[in-house]
Amino acid sequence: MGRSDLIVKFVACPNNSQVYRVEITVNRSIPYPDGPVYEAVHIDIYKTPQSKVSEEDWHYDTLAQAMTYCEREYGIKLTDWTPIPVKDHQDD
Repeated sequence: MGRSDLIVKFVACPNNSQVYRVEITVNRSIPYPDGPVYEAVHIDIYKTPQSKVSEEDWHYDTLAQAMTYCEREYGIKLTDWTPIPVKDHQDD
């Protein structure tokens, strides 16, 4: 039985026609008790306001890599991101 903790989540709504909303989440997971800790950075791309599920998703090793990708691809600057409060963790 593992554990996954949401560390941080960011949302940006770029002012361009490529995408409507971009979300970055950083999770730390421990798949086994006393096992190694892994961090996962996910980017979810929503192309329209009606999108319920992301049309694209990307995975990176670090938050810096993910934000660099978003700036290069969508013009989202560091100051454009809105942090979302972290609520709690999930237990599998």
